[in-house]
Amino acid sequence: MIGKLIPKLKHGGVLGSVLGKPKATEGKDIRVEAIVAQPNPQNLSKFAEAARTHEFNIPIAKRFKLSQAADAQKLAEQSKADGKIVLIP
Repeated sequence: MIGKLIPKLKHGGVLGSVLGKPKATEGKDIRVEAIVAQPNPQNLSKFAEAARTHEFNIPIAKRFKLSQAADAQKLAEQSKADGKIVLIP
């Protein structure tokens, strides 16, 4: 799945990964940074600001209404989404 996102990164871009460096990044002008998720309100605020100013974005493949959660799950299980699947209340 992460390999599908590599072409969407800008040259010199940074990829955060909990899985290590994907083979798809080899030979590309992309820096891979290891990340570990831990609850931290200060970091969340920084990420929100970075998203607001378009310093980074999270590719969204498809948005579903909460009532369509089963369809969203099916898409996720197929691994065909080129980005995140978002449920909207």
